Amino acid sequence: MDIVDIPNQVGRSLKYSVRSRSSFLVSLISAFLVLGIAYDVVYGFFYTRILNAKDPFYGPLFWIGLLVIAVLLPLLFGSLSV
Repeated sequence: MDIVDIPNQVGRSLKYSVRSRSSFLVSLISAFLVLGIAYDVVYGFFYTRILNAKDPFYGPLFWIGLLVIAVLLPLLFGSLSV
């Protein structure tokens, strides 16, 4: 698998995730994890660069953004696809 194959793999997994209830739940949980980790990395990167801080501060803004990006967004797209 090459780095350019990642969008194809993501598209294929989303295409086949709605075929059964168990595969849909596994896809939903994996979406929570992947988006949560990605949000944490992006938040930490921009927080330290913009505010010139050593470590990011995980305050209410982080937790609200994490909830929206990593939980509500996959639930919204999952409910629309079902």
